[in-house]
Amino acid sequence: MAIILRQRALDDYYKNPTLCKECGCVIEVGDRKVREVRKKKFCNRSCGAKYHNKTRLRKPKKLPRKRVRKDRSWGWLENCTKKQVFDKHVNWQSARSSIRVHAQFVYNSFNGGNRVCENCGYSKHIEVCHIKGVSEFGDDVLISVINNNDNLVGLCPNCHWEFDHNVLILRDRVTG
Repeated sequence: MAIILRQRALDDYYKNPTLCKECGCVIEVGDRKVREVRKKKFCNRSCGAKYHNKTRLRKPKKLPRKRVRKDRSWGWLENCTKKQVFDKHVNWQSARSSIRVHAQFVYNSFNGGNRVCENCGYSKHIEVCHIKGVSEFGDDVLISVINNNDNLVGLCPNCHWEFDHNVLILRDRVTG
């Protein structure tokens, strides 16, 4: 008897089937009960998502902000002595870092973007090195003297390490 009732329910359903709101296809009964299928509005989850996403208000995507580096004016640093720079900064490392960044600026401006190790010719990564170290200068020496282009050299990391540990001697440069 249950088989006959199910078949009647299926026949009644397919005379007036429920249609998907998105694609307009007939929602198939399959193994489910007919009364459950009558409640459905979409043939599958994909159609339901498409239908509901049409009316959803979309917020515009926020693009990641590009960090714009403003041209830094190094005039204040060039006219300071080494002692003034170390007194102005919170700790030793930040003062040393500002001297190093200024040295990179000076080196790049004089060498016109020529980024090649002056010892071995390596061009992937160059570090700006002081020929006469910052610690060898007195406290009353101007930063413009410490970071003079004649005191700066571009070296690859290996040559820089060798130079700092007195393994490498630069023959073309006269240390003063």
